[in-house]
Amino acid sequence: MMAAPALAATYTTVDLTGIDGTSWSNINDQPVRIDFGAGLGTGTITLTSFNGGGATPVPTDEFSQFNYTADLGNGNSLVSTTSGTGYTLIETPQFSPDIGLSGFDLTFTLDSGEFQAGSLFLAGSLGLRGVLTPQSFFSPGDEFAAPLSVSLPGQGVAPLVQGADGLYVSSGPYRSETRAFALADDTNSFSVRLLSEPTWSKSRGAISFSFASVSAVPEPATWAMMIVGFGLSGAAIRGRRGAGLRTAQSLSAT
Repeated sequence: MMAAPALAATYTTVDLTGIDGTSWSNINDQPVRIDFGAGLGTGTITLTSFNGGGATPVPTDEFSQFNYTADLGNGNSLVSTTSGTGYTLIETPQFSPDIGLSGFDLTFTLDSGEFQAGSLFLAGSLGLRGVLTPQSFFSPGDEFAAPLSVSLPGQGVAPLVQGADGLYVSSGPYRSETRAFALADDTNSFSVRLLSEPTWSKSRGAISFSFASVSAVPEPATWAMMIVGFGLSGAAIRGRRGAGLRTAQSLSAT
């Protein structure tokens, strides 16, 4: 009996373009409706302010460098596209440097069905430039496991690391690399938090993000093994049929 083929996971960023008349330009006022595709169907992305923070999204088509295919290890790959990448400036309250971090939660919810375990949320381009462009932070929700160890293409090269407070930050100046965080279980909804440091003047920390759904396909080597296996199985069946025919002919001759 031939063993079941091993599967390699291919992750593809979903198109974050709003549908049904909603768009990122009004995300502070209402959820953006998204067609998540890949058998997931439609759902929403909702922004909820935290400590007075807000967002100014930037059109995704300005960032063509997010078109890439990356090897995630163990035969898995990620296909990231411009349409699947959001880029947002985190607005912090004016004249309120003492209220702690500000920003917003992004909550992804499907109308029906579930996001598959292993699906990826990608966060990158976290800024660290000083007062005028304050440091930005990323916090995955409880639904996520530790990030993948692989560094992904993005707008920056500084490692994205986890600080003592559990928040992920850029370890160097300018913008960070992109890291991928995997959902630990199947879920209908998940949230992440994007944050920045308030300053005496209204400032904007920057973060890019994507969501990549997972679909399993046999690896090329697995397909080759399957084809060889099918060929050997066919030869064995033909051999058994031939032996059976010869036995029947021998019996009829006696």
